[in-house]
Amino acid sequence: MNPGQNCIACHDSMDEGPTYSAAGTIHGSTDLSAAENCTGESGLTVELLDDDGVVHRSTTNGVGNFFFEEAIAFPYTAKVIDAAGNERLMATAQSTGQCALCHTAQGAAGAPGRIRAPPP
Repeated sequence: MNPGQNCIACHDSMDEGPTYSAAGTIHGSTDLSAAENCTGESGLTVELLDDDGVVHRSTTNGVGNFFFEEAIAFPYTAKVIDAAGNERLMATAQSTGQCALCHTAQGAAGAPGRIRAPPP
């Protein structure tokens, strides 16, 4: 489903389909400016630690998308973990689950660009 686009905005505009509290796409480890609708990295774990101390986990699908349907207490911190245990941490706590608002090809609101897989 449309990797790199704003998952939540799209799903909120649909009459059918799940509602997400947080969602986004993980792109290749070096591609900060990946275009929308490209293939991301599958099999990565996205881990959110919410304001209530609850850890939420999602695994990226075949196009690199991840999503959380359960309630998340904002703000939260995030990290991406690969199969070898390498991690990429997000620098600041977040108050929205719309990851693609900031993680665009150009980057917005201080984000460096797309969410990337951890370096090996």
